[in-house]
Amino acid sequence: MKTKVLLFMLAIGLSANLIGQSNFEQKEIIGSWLGKLKVQNVELRLIFNLSENENGVLKATMDSPDQGAKGIPMGEVSFDTGELKIDAPSILGYYLGVMILRDSMTGTWNQNGQSFDLSLKKQKEEFSMKRPQEPNAPFPYLIEDVKFINEKAGHTLAGTLTIPKAEGQYPAVILISGSGAQNRNEEVFGHKPFMVIADYLTRNGIAVLRYDDQGVDESGGSQLNTTSLDYSYDAEAALKFLQSDNRIETNAIGFAGHSEGGLIAPIVAARNNAVGFFISLAGPAIVGSELLMLQTKALATITGTDVEEINQSQKINAAIFDIIINEGDNEKVFQKASDYFKKSLESEGKDSNEIEQELSVFKKSFPAVAYTWMRYFLKTNPAEFLEKMTCPILVLNGDKDLQVLSGENLKAYERIFKKSGLEDYQLIEMKNHNHLFQHCQTGLPLEYGNIEETFSLEALELLQDWIKVRFAR
Repeated sequence: MKTKVLLFMLAIGLSANLIGQSNFEQKEIIGSWLGKLKVQNVELRLIFNLSENENGVLKATMDSPDQGAKGIPMGEVSFDTGELKIDAPSILGYYLGVMILRDSMTGTWNQNGQSFDLSLKKQKEEFSMKRPQEPNAPFPYLIEDVKFINEKAGHTLAGTLTIPKAEGQYPAVILISGSGAQNRNEEVFGHKPFMVIADYLTRNGIAVLRYDDQGVDESGGSQLNTTSLDYSYDAEAALKFLQSDNRIETNAIGFAGHSEGGLIAPIVAARNNAVGFFISLAGPAIVGSELLMLQTKALATITGTDVEEINQSQKINAAIFDIIINEGDNEKVFQKASDYFKKSLESEGKDSNEIEQELSVFKKSFPAVAYTWMRYFLKTNPAEFLEKMTCPILVLNGDKDLQVLSGENLKAYERIFKKSGLEDYQLIEMKNHNHLFQHCQTGLPLEYGNIEETFSLEALELLQDWIKVRFAR
């Protein structure tokens, strides 16, 4: 699923032999400082934003644009004789740097006992990432802010409908986002893939509805204790909303679901035969627990993790997944999972400081509020829904997708459709594409933000052509 690479995973640190300079004043460090460090063979940009209050006390936030993180609050900040220290208690790290010029600093970041050099350059203007595919006005189609109601849950969802200006009826795609709280553009790592998809398809005669997830931006509802099943009723509400629009061809309304969205759409289609088609954008066809085990192993392998360490990690993950699945009380899950993880660390012979650090990271990255969603996802077999579908289906998967691995996933789709007897389906493995359908080198999530491409033209053309062949007049 959409893996959010947390900052505490970065192995970054400090070299000790830096000598401060005394001819720099505190006011000279106020501003934004950009640095690049290599993590898992990928350059990762970090930005420290320094300011001072009316009493001259320094404050800082940190951005990690390649991880989609902005404004992370830092702890105590000090600047003395040219040496800067920024504490980051929330991610168990700190930065030490020494100014060598008024716009340059050399230093390192220390976190979880590991360190990497990190030099910084002061920015003359606010940092922005290049996103050449992001569309800009004027637009040759209608753009409408819309709202519709999930009657089952009782909340209102807000979204954007883009539709060609000319009179007539058009096929329509409802975009369903991946896991996590997503806005209508599925904004992640500085990219807006759903905006790019909507713009391209609507320019080519296909209406598109995209909406904020419940509990996000302008949509009502909540992300707490919700599952893919809950989100399926939001998607079904979007379907009913488009059915009431006389500009839309009612038998040509379908879903395009990315990642978890590719599970949510079949849940709707299995109970509602009004779904005209389904496009899976790296949507899973494998049981959730198996998918996550494949994902974590693939990510660890490509980053050079030792085989023994991978096997131990797989063992721990499997045990924790079992706890989540079999224990319905989330607080008890949290305690049981934490206890199991602590015992695993102790059995590896780690000292008390290491155990305390790793356990702290584990608890922050694996909170109890996530267990309801995860329990449903781990237990769910997408085949249960996919084998009931009779509408045309297109499945796209990148061959370098490390989150939903194409080989195993496409084979699963093939088995399901052969068993169900579905006739109109197409499975396509896209070469050198990652989970976000960007052309890529490694497929690692750390690469997503570095890539300027938001959604490949090759993939956009496939979507357009496949829909038009079946529904365009």
